Amino acid sequence: MIDRELLERFYTKIFSIPKKRLSVAIGIVSIVFASILNGMAGKAFFAQRYFFIGLAFIISLFILRPVIGAAYNSRRIFFLSLILLIGVEIFDFIVIHLSAFDLIVVAPASLSFFLILVLYFTSRVHFKYVLTSSIILLFLVYPVNHLYSFQAPHRLTAYMIASLAGALFSFAYMRYIDRNIGGIAIKELLRSFILFWLTSDANYFEKELEKYGVEKKGSVKCLTIGDVKITSSTFHPGPIRNIGGGSLVGAFLERYSMYLHSASKHEDNPVSGREVEKIVSSVVCDEVGLRAFKPFSVEGKRYTLHVFPFDHATLLILDGRDAADDLPSQLNDVAKKYFINPILCEAHSCYAEGFEVSAEDILEIEELFERASDIETEQAELKYAFHTKKAESQSLCGHISFLLLRYVSYSGNTSEKYGILLLDSNNVERELKRKVEEFGDERGVKIIVTSTDNHAKTGVSPKIGYKPAGLEDWSVVQGFLEEALAKEVKKAEKICYGINEVVAKVMGRRFFESVERAFREIGETAIYLFLLLSSLNIVLTVLLGLTII
Repeated sequence: MIDRELLERFYTKIFSIPKKRLSVAIGIVSIVFASILNGMAGKAFFAQRYFFIGLAFIISLFILRPVIGAAYNSRRIFFLSLILLIGVEIFDFIVIHLSAFDLIVVAPASLSFFLILVLYFTSRVHFKYVLTSSIILLFLVYPVNHLYSFQAPHRLTAYMIASLAGALFSFAYMRYIDRNIGGIAIKELLRSFILFWLTSDANYFEKELEKYGVEKKGSVKCLTIGDVKITSSTFHPGPIRNIGGGSLVGAFLERYSMYLHSASKHEDNPVSGREVEKIVSSVVCDEVGLRAFKPFSVEGKRYTLHVFPFDHATLLILDGRDAADDLPSQLNDVAKKYFINPILCEAHSCYAEGFEVSAEDILEIEELFERASDIETEQAELKYAFHTKKAESQSLCGHISFLLLRYVSYSGNTSEKYGILLLDSNNVERELKRKVEEFGDERGVKIIVTSTDNHAKTGVSPKIGYKPAGLEDWSVVQGFLEEALAKEVKKAEKICYGINEVVAKVMGRRFFESVERAFREIGETAIYLFLLLSSLNIVLTVLLGLTII
């Protein structure tokens, strides 16, 4: 069995392409290394062989790129040429150490299976055009390969049959992975994803997601405090990068002051940018005027519920004490049983690897709702200060915001300070969260750390490439907080609430269940089958080279 965790760790590496300079450097090293290993009596000859074969691959790929609409820039062509060159070097090593020196003349044909698959999944045309183009590429390389092959006799027939055998293997492989699992065409989904990854054009993958998406009735909410507009929605900011809901947070923060992560899971990801625009453009902020009451917190074993009451709405922030992750959207309906117009947010600011929300978590949260609903606080005058700035790092996706709230009793005898720190990242490590809270305590401010759960920098799956904000971001956060706390508070002349319902197409639970099922049923076997057919292509090429001229 393949170690799934190990495989997932390398998902992002699979689609990472080195810069041209690095590809060229690796190519030179491989040429030198292969020339030493293979050129026992002619190292210079082999150095020339690999240099010109590599050059032939580069030129051929440049020629065929527009024909098949390959999603390749020059950087990717250099990298693919490097992989093909290394394949030739490996084949040479095998046959030379079998004392079949003349067989290096058929080396590129041993790569036909691999080449056809790569070009198919990275191109925009039908398989038959990729097949034809791949065979043409192999024959364009053949004269150069033959020129540097110990003056071996032509083995064009063997070369042709081996290339066509690789084509047959690739056709069989396509048939194997061309499955419909849970209503999802796995091969086309995979191809569209790879094209998106290569081009960053979300349309490739979003077109597939729209086929499988389901309509969901949700809501967008807005709390206005002075000139600050705090938004939230019952849709989820995912799955990855700029795909669908991956742009949700950015779209909200372009138009509004803050975006708080709601109780929602990845099944609530909008399927496309069009659906994101529908959600964001539905925001209404100034429907109902509000009066502020003093906030409070209710603590449980796993969560702390921070409550910011108003007379016609309540801002609720669920803060994981030791771990936090996505909560089911059904909690929004549960909150309605205890509060008028609840704006339920999950702080998403206590990262713990492998944490999954349990039934015990849900039961505790409902108990916190019930306890909080019985608490009454006095009305207070609300003053505020808001500070935001652009910030980007490996984990921060573009924004840091801080809302300082000062509640002053009407008697003027007491005042309390709260702060909501928003980090635009997909989570926050506990160490950073504790540092921020201690920083606030030292200055008499109760700071609640939140993240947007933004997946704009997330890798292949929502959990792969997961990079929560951590201690390496502390210096940026600390400097920002010092600036924010130095700002003068002003009276919130306007406090308003707005809610609007919106129907948007989301990915749905069935999609994720089907993809997971596909990985279970064919994922591991597909990897083994790929390795087997690649090896068979090499073995068959050797046998044909030995028996057919």
